[in-house]
Amino acid sequence: MLPCSAQANSAQFQVVLLDEDITNEKLTLQWSFGRSLTVDVAYRMEVFRDPETAAELFEFLWDKQKCFGRYHPASKSAVFNLNLRDGLVVIIYRIVSNNVLAVTITDTRSLDGNIPTVQVGLMNRIQKELYE
Repeated sequence: MLPCSAQANSAQFQVVLLDEDITNEKLTLQWSFGRSLTVDVAYRMEVFRDPETAAELFEFLWDKQKCFGRYHPASKSAVFNLNLRDGLVVIIYRIVSNNVLAVTITDTRSLDGNIPTVQVGLMNRIQKELYE
């Protein structure tokens, strides 16, 4: 389990738990989000390797839509594309160090009259036992 605290440009902190499950040589990542260590499961990603390019690929459902991602080892970045019914969301995570991820989220959806947004921030690994 990888507990992280995330801070976006709105200065809001959120806890993200990332659990790995390796069964039958298949990796599943479970992402959970909340304001404390009690979090709600948001989605699960299936991770697999492209046999032709050896790239790490991700597949997951968001709002009942199939979404995809790809890890780019040269830049230490993962790009996730969420092609949703009401717009496109692109999330980029870049590994800064063993304890820090930079995140950029571009959300083109204009739900309820809101304007599309761009969010940037950092995710820092936290010591779970300090928050229990």
